Amino acid sequence: MRRTLAALGALPLAALGLFYCNSDNNTGGSVDLAVASPDLSAEPDLAEAVDLATPVDFATTVAPTEFTVLRIGGGGAALTNDATAGFLERRQIANGTIVGTPLALPTAVNGANRQLTFSGSASVEGQLSRSSNGKYLVVAGYAANPGTVNVSTSVSMTINRVIGRIDAAGVINTATAFNAFSGSAVRGAASTDGTMLWVSSDLGIGYTTLGSTAAPTILNTSNVRALQIFGQNNVAQLFASGGASGTYGVNIVGTGTPNAAGTAVTPLTGFTQANSPSSYDFVAFDRDANGSIDQLYVADDRTVTGGGVQRWKLGGATWALEGTISTGLTAGARAVAGYVANNTVTLLVTTSEVGNTAPRVLRITDAGGATTAATSQLLATAATNTTYRGIALAPTP
Repeated sequence: MRRTLAALGALPLAALGLFYCNSDNNTGGSVDLAVASPDLSAEPDLAEAVDLATPVDFATTVAPTEFTVLRIGGGGAALTNDATAGFLERRQIANGTIVGTPLALPTAVNGANRQLTFSGSASVEGQLSRSSNGKYLVVAGYAANPGTVNVSTSVSMTINRVIGRIDAAGVINTATAFNAFSGSAVRGAASTDGTMLWVSSDLGIGYTTLGSTAAPTILNTSNVRALQIFGQNNVAQLFASGGASGTYGVNIVGTGTPNAAGTAVTPLTGFTQANSPSSYDFVAFDRDANGSIDQLYVADDRTVTGGGVQRWKLGGATWALEGTISTGLTAGARAVAGYVANNTVTLLVTTSEVGNTAPRVLRITDAGGATTAATSQLLATAATNTTYRGIALAPTP
């Protein structure tokens, strides 16, 4: 089957089932950014996309072997809402084994690059996503030194919000910083190519470009959580999750990848407050290879009855909840990524635990039968005074 990189602009890898995932393991400690990159010399190139004219063959799709998870904290002090260092752990999907040395995100200004820290206790922050072309990870945080008090409610003029971009070699770009979402947490980020960037908050969705220090264009003021880009009608389409009035479940954001003010955020038909009261991260697949997603897995982070990974299927124009996967979950799920190979879905999930204590990373396998038949394997558990947030498939060169 012929594959081209040209097709990436029209149909993201996410829609083809090649996603980046995170793990819950922790090794602790800070590292030298100059030597933090893992050895990628033996990694297969999974950044190819299928020609739009050629149906995606999920029976033969090559499965990725690694994912990345965002760890918050070095383990030395209890997590609070103060600014805390973050680390990207690259791990094997098969067994959770860590690959190389965890990559420390910047905690000091270096030229145009800013700090990139996170609230230690704001669990809705720290979504990690992979760009549509598969080459970058993007994550949003704060231009704040570790220990900065109450960073998620800080004034953005004083403490800018930052979008970090990380490539497969571990090169970190945190030059994209701006005065926006003041007094509120910055939550997620998404990108098509590592240059066009979208960022989310409970105050709305913003659009900016790599290296910009201007205020982003605010597309809308909807209260949203995670952002992802998947194929829809053979083009890249921005989606957002929500857990508030008007945005419960998964929402479509305008048409394509919008960058103008006044862009509508519309819940997908079938999602309601009753069936999706606390949706966070999500992953989508185009199982019938028609250029639009028709299957969704949505992390529900409730730590009471109902939490887990919801599986949704598109029938006509309406999405239907087929069930919630709770295998291996003692509570809910917060982040999810995954892929399809041999007609089986593999999900990488970070859990939401009661009291946010020792969240885990799980690999869940779903062959498409009853959601109760899905199987799980523990890949990692967060160490004391650390936590796991976002997860994604590892970027490719």
